[in-house]
Amino acid sequence: MSYTRIEAVERMLDSYEAYYNVLKNEEEPRELVARCEFYQKTVGSMLVKNDVSWQYTSEEFLYLYNVEHLTLDKARDIISFVHDDGYKKMNIGPRHMYSYITPVIICDSADSEALRELKRCKISKSFRFSLHGWMEVHTAVLEVNNDTITTNRSGKSVGKVLKSVLYHTKRRRFLK
Repeated sequence: MSYTRIEAVERMLDSYEAYYNVLKNEEEPRELVARCEFYQKTVGSMLVKNDVSWQYTSEEFLYLYNVEHLTLDKARDIISFVHDDGYKKMNIGPRHMYSYITPVIICDSADSEALRELKRCKISKSFRFSLHGWMEVHTAVLEVNNDTITTNRSGKSVGKVLKSVLYHTKRRRFLK
């Protein structure tokens, strides 16, 4: 099934609203449609339920972009902006496990250099030798004209989500 760029963005926003805190963008850059944030806290105990033995937090920051044509300069600007903005929002500390920063770019077409840049993007950092967790940048690009999804190595899961939301052909069965 083929989508227009706006239909794909709306479909992805509807999907993300179930799991993320979606903040629609009304500032610069204009191509940024929404910032999506997800926070999770996991707590465990050993002997007594009220005695917390361990706990950790994980975070995801997803940036949904709507771009007509993706160029190399625009791809670099997006990666730089997403990295800086996501890094500011991270809560790094002794209970932090991981943070994922993900730009999802929906475009009509893209230059091969821009796709290569996003595919080769490998930004990760560990904090205090991973005692305070780590962070990774996942990238995903959907070219609407070709119906192709391009991700970097760590963003394969984001590509699977894009594919399942936009190109899901199985009909769901409902219990009666």
